[in-house]
Amino acid sequence: MWTPLVGPVAAILLAVAVNPAFLYAYLLWVMVTRLLQTVLLLSVRPAISGLWPPLLYYTQLYGALVKTWVLFRLDRQRWTRQQIALTPTLSPGQAGLRAAASLGLHLLALGTLVAAVALSTGLAPMPTRALLASLFQEAV
Repeated sequence: MWTPLVGPVAAILLAVAVNPAFLYAYLLWVMVTRLLQTVLLLSVRPAISGLWPPLLYYTQLYGALVKTWVLFRLDRQRWTRQQIALTPTLSPGQAGLRAAASLGLHLLALGTLVAAVALSTGLAPMPTRALLASLFQEAV
């Protein structure tokens, strides 16, 4: 679920920090790869449409966003096949705290993704041993 989000995050970070041309390069990469995926679908379909490449990308990206959203809100799931549903008796304050915690963890995970992409693309330098030691000495 995180993999489809790496490309857009990297393209946006590189476009903001280095050059906006990275967005065009990423868009070209997406359209070429999705076009190849669409052409491969000819092995199981008699015809394809020109809408398929953008739809493939949309479903991959939107599906990843939905999966990350659901991952941090498992308490809202309904299991209709087994007729199981969680019906907690929470006060409005507790429900708000649960929603805020879910949102906070989701944002933390997305922030970690952005940080990992920034580190892997070289936009953020790897922390050195001396920097980490100085940070821990200041905290103590």
